[in-house]
Amino acid sequence: MSSIFNRRAALGVLGASAGAFVLAACDANRSVSKGSSSSSNEPSETSPSASSATAQTDIDMSGDYKGKINFESVLEYKKSGTYEPATEEHAARNVPRPKKPEDANDKSLKGLYLSVVFAAAATQYAYNTGDYSLAEESALSESERDNYKGLEKVRLKKIREGNYWPDNVTIEYEITEPQPLLEDDRYLWSRTFKITYGKFEVEDGRVIYPKSGKGSVVAEEFIGLVSAQYVNGAWEISSHDNRRKE
Repeated sequence: MSSIFNRRAALGVLGASAGAFVLAACDANRSVSKGSSSSSNEPSETSPSASSATAQTDIDMSGDYKGKINFESVLEYKKSGTYEPATEEHAARNVPRPKKPEDANDKSLKGLYLSVVFAAAATQYAYNTGDYSLAEESALSESERDNYKGLEKVRLKKIREGNYWPDNVTIEYEITEPQPLLEDDRYLWSRTFKITYGKFEVEDGRVIYPKSGKGSVVAEEFIGLVSAQYVNGAWEISSHDNRRKE
């Protein structure tokens, strides 16, 4: 298993699913337009993609969610004791467990926002506890989840077994536009996020520091888009055009 400092699997949603996992290699110059359908573009019965595109316009996109996400003010957390951050001697203890909001599946901008917030929080929780079940409950697309689990299967298992832990991985997330834009049958929402990997990691009893030296904090920032689609009564999100922030 490679060091988290060396490989740094980018999350997407975070993208999270930071991407969440795998950075999407998409054309950064694609045009995006506000979603509205003219009568000349009415979908036919034989055009599933057109029908899907029209379905995406029947969504309440009112509201303004631009800004940095304060996870604790948006989400409820289940606590099972006094939280103790990770140290070089022990893994994080009693990490608060985010709860999926009841409105996360709403066919609205609020529902999409809550889905993004929960997916990011669930990814952070997985990195610090090895428990990926919340991410499985989130709106992350199946491909994003599979990519992440494939990349981090060994690490997550070792965290659960107590043979590995990071220095309190944190995710900072900011939505940079009030509402997403509709392109074809998907909403694209601008965002930035920062993943802080910390000052150390512990594997099999051995403390590992970044190459930059003991005491230095390793972090990365990304810019890109959340790609979202409302299907089967819930939001599905993935990364789009993510890249490291220079």
